[in-house]
Amino acid sequence: MVGTSVLGVVPANGGKWAALTDASLWADKPRWAPDGRTIYFLSNGNGGFLDVWGLRFDPSTGRAVGDPFRVTHTDSPGRTIDVSASSELGVSATRLVLPMIEATGSIWVLDKVLR
Repeated sequence: MVGTSVLGVVPANGGKWAALTDASLWADKPRWAPDGRTIYFLSNGNGGFLDVWGLRFDPSTGRAVGDPFRVTHTDSPGRTIDVSASSELGVSATRLVLPMIEATGSIWVLDKVLR
């Protein structure tokens, strides 16, 4: 996540590009909700781990409605959203599907190790 990423829209019949987010909120992998009134995307806008965020959208004006809102709360390094190039979000009318990575491990302590 180096650099900035801004979400924007262009009318289907052409026209000017309109920013939906600003560069202070890194945004990636945007997906429309089926009703076309919410855009979901990955962001570290909470200053920590990546989460899914949403942004309400008014199709008649082509503008965002309100501020982005956090949908998931991934606050642990042990379970994070996979952001590899092949990972994608899936959005339906009732479900959000996202790839997660769960890191596990063990710490071993050895006593009386010979040098």
